[in-house]
Amino acid sequence: MGISFAIPIDLAMQVADQLKTKGKVSRGQLGVNIQEVTQELAQSFGLQRPSGALVVRVDPKGPAAKAGLQAGDIILKLNNQSIDSSKDLPMLVGSLGPGTKIKLVVWRKGFEKTMEATLVEQAPEPGNTTKPASDNSPQGYQFGKLGLTLSELTTDQRADLGIRGGLLIQKSQGPAARSGLMPGDIILGLNQNDITSINAFEKALAGAGGHAALLVRRGEAVLYIALRTD
Repeated sequence: MGISFAIPIDLAMQVADQLKTKGKVSRGQLGVNIQEVTQELAQSFGLQRPSGALVVRVDPKGPAAKAGLQAGDIILKLNNQSIDSSKDLPMLVGSLGPGTKIKLVVWRKGFEKTMEATLVEQAPEPGNTTKPASDNSPQGYQFGKLGLTLSELTTDQRADLGIRGGLLIQKSQGPAARSGLMPGDIILGLNQNDITSINAFEKALAGAGGHAALLVRRGEAVLYIALRTD
């Protein structure tokens, strides 16, 4: 069919050795979901240039959580190896076996921080059990400059989603729509600040300095979206 693919020979030999000795492939897992750092997100987080792997979710029972990683951290190095792109991190972690101790350099709120973690064996992804948020939310609050209409989630909605806070986007237009925000998205954080209420959103927005990185839940996915606030 004219289709081909390639993998590094070191990785192929490692897989072959594990199959011979163990009968299965065992790879390390850190317990994070990540995304690429764009120029807009780099500005929002105070980085001079786009680099690293942006953490959007931390498995509460995984090695990353035990090491102290948080959503919004940007992993810059693993064992002194620079993470130039988010795709570098899974390759580096996957090449190490369970039980391996690693050192991470992360960017958090304008400063580098060093952490240590011990990898565990990679487990299969769990099935989706989360219920979607319903759209019968209470009063909407308009942020006309951003093009957003937001409402606080009810206690039942938070319980169904397994989250402590968050604001539901009822309407998205203008700057918000152009940035990729959609009705039904749930804003969980802004520039590494947890968003649990409209007041918390207003306070974080006031200190954003013109660039906001919104941590958004969309269905089962979690991602950061950059939004200009000036």
